[in-house]
Amino acid sequence: MDESVPAVATGWGPAIFFVPHQDDETLTMGADIAAHYRAGREIILVQVTDGAESGVRAEMCAQQGICLTIPQFVAARNAEQVAAVQHLAPTARIEYANLPDSELTVATASALIAKYVAQYPTASFKTMSWLDNHADHRALAYALRDMCPRIPRHDCRFEQFHRYWMSMPIAGHFVPGSTAVLAAIDEYFVWNPDGGRYGIGTQSVLTDWAAERADPRSKYHQLPTDSS
Repeated sequence: MDESVPAVATGWGPAIFFVPHQDDETLTMGADIAAHYRAGREIILVQVTDGAESGVRAEMCAQQGICLTIPQFVAARNAEQVAAVQHLAPTARIEYANLPDSELTVATASALIAKYVAQYPTASFKTMSWLDNHADHRALAYALRDMCPRIPRHDCRFEQFHRYWMSMPIAGHFVPGSTAVLAAIDEYFVWNPDGGRYGIGTQSVLTDWAAERADPRSKYHQLPTDSS
């Protein structure tokens, strides 16, 4: 079976995506979230960290005179994520763990994932790949990788950030992009300070957004079968 086509099966729980930072759901997981939604799956996005440590907050203050408090900055990041998810999966539920950004450990990630496995034993679980340079991303990946063999359905996906497709190659599956993903990308470019929108995601990693717009697929891999 082509694993890039999400199956709809009686008795399956939701598709749960553990998102380390606001924008990872679109930059890395967008096509897969949209595909699961189109396939009729319930979607739960777990926003793992608060995203407060992005350097964009200081840059906006120094360069543009827009000086947000940490709560204002987190709210702005959440707002652009909510707008993007409305395109990917309009009925998705976003749940906020609000763990400190850039401090995620495998132990903390494991405890969070275990809570959802206990609550939704028939769900499928997705997070970032362990082939990634960001410590928060890797912590989630290692936690799910270690836990997956003990999850009833063993249905785990590890979504690889676009910039590592070539530099950290691994066998996997591509999920086709769609107009929904392109519309979600556009939300991260919105500049409307009066409405609490500052294009934070695109200010952070603009070249990655350009690559995603040019090729809006998702790539995921599953548990390794060798030493990869």
